Amino acid sequence: VQPGDTVLDLGAGTGYGSALLGELVGPEGRVFGLEIDPSLVARGQAELEHLELPQVSLHSGNALDPGTWPADAQQATKITVGFALEQIPPAWFDTLGEGAVVVAPLAGLGGAGDGQVHLVRGTFRSGELELETFEAVRYVPTRVDVPARERETPALPRTEPKTGARAKLPVVS
Repeated sequence: VQPGDTVLDLGAGTGYGSALLGELVGPEGRVFGLEIDPSLVARGQAELEHLELPQVSLHSGNALDPGTWPADAQQATKITVGFALEQIPPAWFDTLGEGAVVVAPLAGLGGAGDGQVHLVRGTFRSGELELETFEAVRYVPTRVDVPARERETPALPRTEPKTGARAKLPVVS
């Protein structure tokens, strides 16, 4: 991810990763965070207001269905996926342009039924996806619906930045 890139963050949750990506793309780039759970999107939008990252936006939608993505997000050249996939959805091939790069956890690369999920980087070229496989990882499974909540998760306490100070993301090295 470079300054000026347009990034699609699928499975964005409350947008922490989207905010980090927003710092990387800078003011000339764009980051579209997409999350299936509208309550997580609402919490994330409230948090993003404090970070002064106008290049980052969070949206509700189904990551597997490009028809639910914001129209401008379909122009993304970099895509991050925050959940384990069984396969790269065929609909992505029709939506993402030539040279788009996807980083995703993908299951079953070591043979059917091995239970392993590996991080992959794929580049769309001539209707095909060239895959580069990395180490085994653990990610949450793909969700296609939002479970009913018995109670809302309370918001975490917030420390307001000093007047005139820009809020910073906590980064652990």
